[in-house]
Amino acid sequence: MHRNLFMELAFEDPEKFRRCLRMNTALFEDLLNKITPLIQKQNTILRESISPAERLSLTLRHLATGESQKSLRLTYRIGQSTISGIIKEVCVAIFDVLREEYLKMPSCENEWKVVANDFGQRWNFYNCIGAMDGKHFKIDPPLQSGSLYYNYKDSFSVVLLAIVDAHLRFIYVDVVGDEGFPLSTQLLIPYPRDLCSGRKNKRIFNYRLSRARRCSENAFGILGARFQIFRSAMRYDPDDASNIILACCCIHNMLRTEVVGRHMYTPPEFLDQEDELMYQETR
Repeated sequence: MHRNLFMELAFEDPEKFRRCLRMNTALFEDLLNKITPLIQKQNTILRESISPAERLSLTLRHLATGESQKSLRLTYRIGQSTISGIIKEVCVAIFDVLREEYLKMPSCENEWKVVANDFGQRWNFYNCIGAMDGKHFKIDPPLQSGSLYYNYKDSFSVVLLAIVDAHLRFIYVDVVGDEGFPLSTQLLIPYPRDLCSGRKNKRIFNYRLSRARRCSENAFGILGARFQIFRSAMRYDPDDASNIILACCCIHNMLRTEVVGRHMYTPPEFLDQEDELMYQETR
């Protein structure tokens, strides 16, 4: 029944459908077809199972709008404990079905060269194979965890470590502890400001590095803005919160890759624009 209501919404108000689920009906149906074998349940004599479409739409709505499980219970007429289980299961399934196609790290020299070439052409920063950064995602304090997930911002969180390509897509993700990034021959950080005085080449390097690094900053910014579940502490344990984050990264990449999804998901106002004045100052 709820599937029919959502299909009616898609036909009568496509924009509202997209706002609720962060994708249009074509992408929703494509994802549904991929995920159905993993989340479909058998009907019983006593009751009809919750359809894959309901399970997926419920989960996407929760991720996109941050709507609470309590509110979803009233909307979908499903018990809150069942909703909690559905969200956890569907997020794992989303990651399983999308990661090979949309979240796959380059595996050969030619694929890495494509990544490096994109950084050179788009950001004038050559021989770069990714912008690395980390982001805290708040969670409720886990039971008996002590200070394990307590961070310097006086809250509890898990940390997403990610490498992003020139098109703002994640090519590597992992949920890790909070660690800094040291300078190495593989990992570049800016020159300290006191070493840039009177050194035009170092100022230009810092500027171009900053532009390339915007890829990771933009990707994290889009993820946080488009999936409003991240706007407050997630009421999940660390493992489930990690699965939610990974699922959202996969959906983000899918929408950034597919043309029909990219323009809806990331309109121009969602992206940093080139700072021409800053560029002139480095010349």
